[in-house]
Amino acid sequence: MQDLKELAAMTALNHTLKSSYFDVCALDKAAKLLDVNPKGEAYDTLHAIHCVHYDKMPPQLREAIPDLIKQCLGREITYQFTHLKQEVIEVTPASRIMKAIGLAK
Repeated sequence: MQDLKELAAMTALNHTLKSSYFDVCALDKAAKLLDVNPKGEAYDTLHAIHCVHYDKMPPQLREAIPDLIKQCLGREITYQFTHLKQEVIEVTPASRIMKAIGLAK
């Protein structure tokens, strides 16, 4: 069951990192699932940017979010959690064809 809790926690965190803004509620729920108290300086920093859109944050802050979450949870995060850049990468046959013929970047 612990594996499922960890997967659920990481899925929730991945979801908020892939959305357009940071939602500290995902961290709170993940911490509860993992039976961790996320309080501290890292948590205070993340709580301060609750509901702030990533494109409104300085890049240094935006890029620090995964490490701050790791500090809050006290464990290494390994499930789709290392990439926070504001890039949308779509890999579908249609997008490759569109790029190949110059209709998409």
